[in-house]
Order: sequence, then structure tokens, then C-alpha cells
Amino acid sequence: MGNESKIIRKTDDSALLLLQEVAPDHTDSITDIDSYYLVNGTYVFLEFIHCSENAISDIFKMDEPSVLKQVKNIWDFVQLAEGRLWLIFYDDRKEHFLLKQVVACSHEKLSFIKESVKSQKEFKEWFQLLNKTVLQNNVK
Repeated sequence: MGNESKIIRKTDDSALLLLQEVAPDHTDSITDIDSYYLVNGTYVFLEFIHCSENAISDIFKMDEPSVLKQVKNIWDFVQLAEGRLWLIFYDDRKEHFLLKQVVACSHEKLSFIKESVKSQKEFKEWFQLLNKTVLQNNVK
């Protein structure tokens, strides 16, 4: 298997089970969590957000109400799980990825604590390191 990461699917049954376990009253408000990991006792959630080619040049605009609503619902759950949320923005070319760690979210605005732009190669390395860290921390 080597350095390959888990394939990201549209739905993830294990994420739904986590939602039901951690916050059963709030599972209906979350339509999709792309990926999550347990790293050193803290849940790290990843939300992949597709952007148009034009948004890429404007550093992935976040003023679209549908995206904000989606992130707000996920943020509310992340807070219940006492986790961290990373938004990963990409376009059709997948040449560059913008990673932003959310620190606060309301219905009007997102605030970020960390941000970085990565090439496809750098993102792949970051993602594989995350997977490797999880495996190392959870192997007994």
C-alpha cells in the first residue's frame, strides 16, 4: 500500500457513526463531513471545497452563502466534538490548494488561525503525513 492515502468518497459511513455517537441531536444539520482523523486525542476534520477558476485568482472567495452555511453547520459540530476544522480549497486543475484552519465561524463570517497555499505535490505530502501521524498514534 505504501504512502497512499484513503480514497475520499462522497459519503463516509464512519463519519456518520461518529456524528451519531458524539452529537446525536445534531446529525441532521450536517450533510457531509469529508474526512476526519483522531490526532493526539483531538479530532481533526477536513472539508474540501471546490472553487471556480475565478475564485482561485481571488484567493478562494468565501462570501458565497451556500458555502458559509455548509461550513457553519460543520463548525457547530466540530465545536461539540472539541475538534479542529481545516478547509481545503481547490479548483478543477488541482494545481494549488489553499488550506485554512477555522478558528471561528458565524452565519456571516469565517475567521482563520492558520493558512497556507500548497502545490499539488506539497498537499499530497501534507495529507500523507496526516495519515501517517494518525496511524503511528493509533497503533498499539
